Formats: sequence, structure tokens, C-alpha cells
Amino acid sequence: MAGSRAARGPAAGCGRMNRFAWDLRVEDPREIPGAFYADEGPRGPVVNPGSYVVRLTTAAQCSLCHWKWYPTRD
Repeated sequence: MAGSRAARGPAAGCGRMNRFAWDLRVEDPREIPGAFYADEGPRGPVVNPGSYVVRLTTAAQCSLCHWKWYPTRD
């Protein structure tokens, strides 16, 4: 996911991980070579509301963090 446009904040209850970066979108589609885009180009859709699992794997261990995302109305 593109971290440059992603929100940042605390990941509560996830042990030592204190930051995450995800704009709640799936992978962007491929751009058409030679096409002109007035802005950043095509973006992937926003994920559906629901439960998600974040997995961080290192050479020595694997950590899981369960969380739920539901959109809020302003």
C-alpha cells in the first residue's frame, strides 16, 4: 500500500508495534502506459468494513493483531 497517502496512528493492543500506515485501500491498478492522468492516477478501492488481521513476520517470530474497521459518519 502506498504509505505516502496513508494515515498514521497508534495500533492499540499490538504489543511493541506503535505505528501503522495504510490508507484502507487495496493495491492500485496498473496505469496504462502513455495515458494522461489529471491527478495521481487510478487508485484501488477502499476495503469493506469488517474484521482484519495484521501479521508481522520476522526471521524469529510472527505477531498477529486483530482489529475491526467500520466507517463513521461525520
